[in-house]
Amino acid sequence: QPSRDKFALIPAPQRVRVLKQVAGNIGNPWGVFVGAGGGIYVSSTLNNNVLKFAPGASVDSGVSVAGNNGAGSAQNQLKAPNGIFVDCAGNIYIADSQNNRIVRWAKGATSGCTVVGDSSGKAGSSDSLLNRPIDVRLTKSGNMFVLDSGNNRIQKFAPGSTKGETVGKAADFHGPIAMFVDDCDNVYITELSGQKVLRFSPGSTTATVIIPLVNQAKGITMDSGKNLYVASASEGLLKFLHIAATPSVQGSKYTESVIIV
Repeated sequence: QPSRDKFALIPAPQRVRVLKQVAGNIGNPWGVFVGAGGGIYVSSTLNNNVLKFAPGASVDSGVSVAGNNGAGSAQNQLKAPNGIFVDCAGNIYIADSQNNRIVRWAKGATSGCTVVGDSSGKAGSSDSLLNRPIDVRLTKSGNMFVLDSGNNRIQKFAPGSTKGETVGKAADFHGPIAMFVDDCDNVYITELSGQKVLRFSPGSTTATVIIPLVNQAKGITMDSGKNLYVASASEGLLKFLHIAATPSVQGSKYTESVIIV
């Protein structure tokens, strides 16, 4: 909830009315990730840092684990961090959107390192540059996927490579806002402007429309049963669209749960 500076834990998909607030006073939260140990990581675009909330901790007990040194392009700074990903070793990958780069902060580090994009914050459209990246995901194969919103594309980076391969392009989507990548490197995208949910399969740059119309599509994720969940914020409600496992064609069946926020 960026406008309310807090993050709420939502029970398993069902029609509910009560949320449990697990984090507060974040400063325009954007990305959220639950680590292997149950810790909740939240990026703050206003405070230019990433906070970690331990399991069961109070809502105001977040500890800064990346950034928190003011807005800037130095390696110990962030500027409007968006999507985040935390690997099993506790390394935090951050879509440092206004610095046009992806940075990695090792567990316990006081400074990060640029792994994709220009370290000084230069924007660009070449295969080694980014323009306002807003999400990042890593897969078991080690591939890194970046939602490069300013260039309206999805870039795939092989392990250790700084040159990306375009796996999703502007002709297929409009206003991408969030991304999820499964273990088979299928990429799922929600569009804010185009109001669709799309999937890009490995080896193809052509999108498959999973849901043709989602009003104000926001976050997207998948559970261990390969069920896809899409958050749709509209009419003062937070709607969860639960799509059947392994959706493949436009109009895939889905069920909807509504949570008042």
